[in-house]
Amino acid sequence: MSSVKLEIASEVVMKNGVAIKFSNGYMIAYGFINLYGTFEDKGAYLCTLEVNTPFPVNFVDSNPVVCATISGTTGGIYRLEKDKGKIKSITLIGNGAYEFSTIADYIAIGRWK
Repeated sequence: MSSVKLEIASEVVMKNGVAIKFSNGYMIAYGFINLYGTFEDKGAYLCTLEVNTPFPVNFVDSNPVVCATISGTTGGIYRLEKDKGKIKSITLIGNGAYEFSTIADYIAIGRWK
């Protein structure tokens, strides 16, 4: 079994996120998004928020793999829309009609070169 040594090419730190660039062209970006909104009583209690949160560094293509979680008892992430430069919107699903304030933590992996 041969081993592959990955070297960190650079690290970019922004106000709400960090990007770690590896020498093989991949990048891991992570950060957080503050979310505020109201679930409305429309059957599934959905709330879509246009967040337009930029990644610390743009990815090369528009399909980085993004995973996000939220804290507290707000509910869960139902849908996340993104492109190569940002998380565009997050749709949350809740269990009742109420106002909320929470933080979504994300990690994104893709190519930077």
